[in-house]
Amino acid sequence: DRAIKNMQILSKTAEDCDVVLGMEVLNRYGLKGTFNLNSNFFENFGTVRKEEYIKLYSGHEVGNHVRYHPEYRPNLSEDDFKTLTPVSDIDGMYYGVTVSDKTYRYYAVTPEAFIAAIEKGKEDIEALFGKGTVK
Repeated sequence: DRAIKNMQILSKTAEDCDVVLGMEVLNRYGLKGTFNLNSNFFENFGTVRKEEYIKLYSGHEVGNHVRYHPEYRPNLSEDDFKTLTPVSDIDGMYYGVTVSDKTYRYYAVTPEAFIAAIEKGKEDIEALFGKGTVK
């Protein structure tokens, strides 16, 4: 506790995760941060209700880490497409495990799909935290 109270600067990076536990610690000690949120986490909120999520991030800067956080891959093979499932809310967006890299991801196969993911992420975050809140 004493080490955290005497801290002047704290930097923490978390990629594509829900940082609820970390938020509770930051809030307890009055530390502020910038969080680029992946808005598809909002769909089920895990174990945290919407109101609790808003409370956890209140007073912090929130940014857009893009809906689905897709990888832009305009040249997926026909074999890759056989293993992928289209995303219902964005044309040109797919998810699944590709044959080529055997990694589960979201894939944007057109520039329009990638831009749509950026825009939907911002819309999702502003729907939760208020218009104009996304930096």
